[in-house]
Amino acid sequence: MSTVARGLLQAAAWLLLVVAAGLLLAVTAGPRLLGYRTATMLTGSMSPTIRPGDVVIDTPEPAASVRVGQIITYHVPTQDHRVESHRVVWVGRSADGAVLVRTRGDANAVDDPWTARLAGSTVWRVRTVVPVAGSVIRTLRLPLVHVLMTGALPAALVAGLLVAIWRPAPVSGTADAAAGRSGSASGGRRPCTGRRTRSRPGRRPPTACPPATPGSRSGTSAAS
Repeated sequence: MSTVARGLLQAAAWLLLVVAAGLLLAVTAGPRLLGYRTATMLTGSMSPTIRPGDVVIDTPEPAASVRVGQIITYHVPTQDHRVESHRVVWVGRSADGAVLVRTRGDANAVDDPWTARLAGSTVWRVRTVVPVAGSVIRTLRLPLVHVLMTGALPAALVAGLLVAIWRPAPVSGTADAAAGRSGSASGGRRPCTGRRTRSRPGRRPPTACPPATPGSRSGTSAAS
């Protein structure tokens, strides 16, 4: 694997780790610090607005301000008191002034079969949707994946980074370097072979190579 490909792979792994850690912090620490609440959509009753596996981010607002068309997250008035995130289709008041709502999923043809009484003075309204985040978080919470993400993967990334930093640089070929030095020392002149060539009629005969001086060789610099 080339150095560039290895670097891209390490960068992608670090990015994946940072994104996964950010999602976990947003779901676990974010609600306590910033006051919002998250919920994972389990069914397709709100598709295509909210799909299964998406995470909704809710913020509190006064129950008296609930309007038709808003999506709220509330406990349904059934035996299991499960949490639903559905769209408000009707708002009313009880005899004692409590806020009553009827809701419906965007993918459903009929309203939910109940009228919900909003307990308390606030209601959780859906503000934004994070696609697929719920599925990713559920996967990250699996014991094996949790061990890999928090232990094995960071250790492997650190080890790869250390190897890339401390790996010795490749040694260049000595033969090529020596050849380059020899060519520069000779000044780029063609060495004399000492052989005589025949001259053509009417031309001056070529001059023979000058005799070599003691202590010197053709193509190299003399030692002083």
